[in-house]
Order: sequence, then C-alpha cells, then structure tokens
Amino acid sequence: MRQLLAGVTALVLTTAAVPGNAATIITSGNYTAGQDTALFGNVNLGPGTYRFALDLTSVPSFVSGDFFKTIVYNEFCDFMDGSGVVYCGGDDTISGGQLTVLTPTRYVTTLTVNPFISGPIVGGGIRVAFNQSEICCSYQIDFSTPTDGRYVLSYGAVPEPAVWTLMILGIGASGAALRRRHEARLLRA
Repeated sequence: MRQLLAGVTALVLTTAAVPGNAATIITSGNYTAGQDTALFGNVNLGPGTYRFALDLTSVPSFVSGDFFKTIVYNEFCDFMDGSGVVYCGGDDTISGGQLTVLTPTRYVTTLTVNPFISGPIVGGGIRVAFNQSEICCSYQIDFSTPTDGRYVLSYGAVPEPAVWTLMILGIGASGAALRRRHEARLLRA
C-alpha cells in the first residue's frame, strides 16, 4: 500500500509540474492561392519565454515574419536645484526574433520578456535612479502559397528549467516506485 501511495504521489508531482502548454491562438483565417497574406498586430504578454508559431495547411512559396519587443529604459536625475528627481533620459530599443522553418508548414520563433527592474545608479553623478521594462509583442508576417488553405498564428509559454527539473524528478520517482513494487512482487512469488 505504501508503494502504491508513493507511486500515486510521484504521478501527481509529475503532472503538477507541467503547466498547460496549450497554444493560445492570436489569429487564424483562410488564405487564397497566389495572393500575399499579411498579418500584423500586437499581443500583450508579461515576463516569460514564449514560442510563437505560424501553421499553414499547405507549403508556402515564401514566408517572411518577425516578432518584436520594446525595451524601455529610463534614467532619473537630481540636478540639486531644488526641483527634485526628474526624468532625464532614456532609450527605447526594439529587438525581436525572425520566424524560422520548423517543418514545411510550421514557422516558429522564441522571445524572452524580462521582468521590470529598477534601482539606483552606482557611481555618483547627477543620475540617481533607473528603471527598465519590456513590452511584448508586436508582429508582422507575410506569406504566399500556391494553393488555398488556412493559417493559425499562436503562442505558448516555454517552461522554465525548474519546471523541467520537477517533471524529471516526478518521472524518476514514479519509475522508482514501480520498480520497488515489481521487485516486491517477485520476492513474494
């Protein structure tokens, strides 16, 4: 009974460690043979790593596509004139990932959105603080195919390494419990 309980516990740990990785559809629709299809827009995503995918029902003549995030960096200064701490500069940088071929009808890219950070600037001077945030994601995709078909543009969260570790430990614990159970049966026989 104890071995069965250990096996069930390991199985629960295994399934709990893997989040629902079902893809979230951004947009979908039909396309016409020989015509360029253009997709563009935005999807709001918080911190994490995401895999974007374009799935087509027929092999395309060409696909061109990018996903972008904007990194917003702000600096704050104290000019010592009594006005207090004010915004004194910053930069918005766009970075992204280009769709690459996974299969003849599936194109993917991965983007990581980092969490908001803020803090003091070390080293003196009039700059006294900063913050940085990442805004994700915009996309623009073009493709054409020789036959009519359907497209689906989607994304899914990529599990963190800690999730994979928990999953592997859960599978190992399940295997160990089953092995002990099998050995116990052999000894009784």
